Amino acid sequence: MTKTNIIDNQPLVSIIINCYNGEKYLREAIDSVYKQSYENWEIIFWDNASKDKSAKIAKSYSSKMRYFRGGKTIPLGAARNKVLKQCEGEYIAFLDVDDIWLPEKLELQVKKMQENPESIVCYSDGYYMYENKKSKKKLSSYPNMKFYGGDIFNKLILSNFINWQTVLINKDLASNNLYFNSNLTYAEDHEILLRLSLCGKIIFSKIPLVYYRKHKSNMSRNYQLILKETEEIFEIFNNEIIKRKININKAKSLIYGSIIIKLIIENGDYKKYTKYLLKYLNIQNIIIFILLKLRLFKLLALINKH
Repeated sequence: MTKTNIIDNQPLVSIIINCYNGEKYLREAIDSVYKQSYENWEIIFWDNASKDKSAKIAKSYSSKMRYFRGGKTIPLGAARNKVLKQCEGEYIAFLDVDDIWLPEKLELQVKKMQENPESIVCYSDGYYMYENKKSKKKLSSYPNMKFYGGDIFNKLILSNFINWQTVLINKDLASNNLYFNSNLTYAEDHEILLRLSLCGKIIFSKIPLVYYRKHKSNMSRNYQLILKETEEIFEIFNNEIIKRKININKAKSLIYGSIIIKLIIENGDYKKYTKYLLKYLNIQNIIIFILLKLRLFKLLALINKH
């Protein structure tokens, strides 16, 4: 059952914060929720068995912060599934411990959702933040980044362009699809968004509503895992891909080319990964293949920077 603020007729928004040793930026993240112009919200805070001062920080806030702690550290998707069971709101939002919301985030998104009652998800643009330095560089400024609304599955299966911190979900419309695939550890956000995109309309707000922080701890990537779970995503939605006649090989050629460069630079074993380049050929992958054969690794690193 969902709750509504009777005085202001504001639907309750449940905000999920999952935390594991997040003390460094945690207070800044939580403060950005308390500074929201929209007043009817609750934080469902899941402490994933942190060993730092995260619990002390979370418990220092008012009763609008509902604190839960796991007995042991579990994967993020599984932790989120536990928290979803505690949400009482009509809408669900998510905030990572190192990111920040702008004050009007909830107000603008709830209004947009109420104006489009058939919409299941609302997401937005945002700004990059580098360590503690806020910038005016938008997520939409990233090369080849485009945002879409409406029936977005055909675009979303090719690339996950939705920043998870910007998402607001209509819980009733999501219904039985409001869960995370616990078999995934990298692509769980992408998978649930693809599922939800098949259940209702997606709307996009051009107004940046979050600061997405980039720092040393979140810039490392397990490219082997990305490659593996990208394949799993395509397999999960294979029937829908066939039904919609989506050219998934084009997506694979772009994804594999960019990932393979990074894997080769990290591991130095180009023979292990060139099979992916030959499997899904495009101009980019042919150039990469030639550079590998000629052992022009410096040029390969230059391509990776771009």
